[in-house]
Amino acid sequence: MVALDAFTETNGATAIVPKSHLWGEKRLPTRSETLPVVMESGSMAYFLSTLWHGGGQNNSKEERRSLNMQYCQPWLRPFENHILAVSWDKLNQIPPKVVDMMGYKVGIPMVGHVEGSTPLRAVNRRLKEYRNEKLRNKTKL
Repeated sequence: MVALDAFTETNGATAIVPKSHLWGEKRLPTRSETLPVVMESGSMAYFLSTLWHGGGQNNSKEERRSLNMQYCQPWLRPFENHILAVSWDKLNQIPPKVVDMMGYKVGIPMVGHVEGSTPLRAVNRRLKEYRNEKLRNKTKL
């Protein structure tokens, strides 16, 4: 997470529960265990997504903006599905390596395949079918 604005206790700095990524499933944190991630604009905080964390309450009139970046092996299907975040018709505007990292390339045989192929091939097949259907409908008018 990169702080685009300063993170302060007043403007709702992200709160974390230190070492909570090591806990079992049933252990829940208490408010007294949380610590604010106070940092200057341009600073970066790195933590595993399994660490208990969340936005603090913003008691100021200022925004607290951040840039959040997550990465997951492309052949895993993460909780936050990056494949669904970008419209299919925009994929050709993105560098191929980034498209692969978004999950459109599979690295393990038969894990993450769509219709017997990579997700990107399936998307391109569907886009072609969609465009052909649109053309057919236009010629009927």
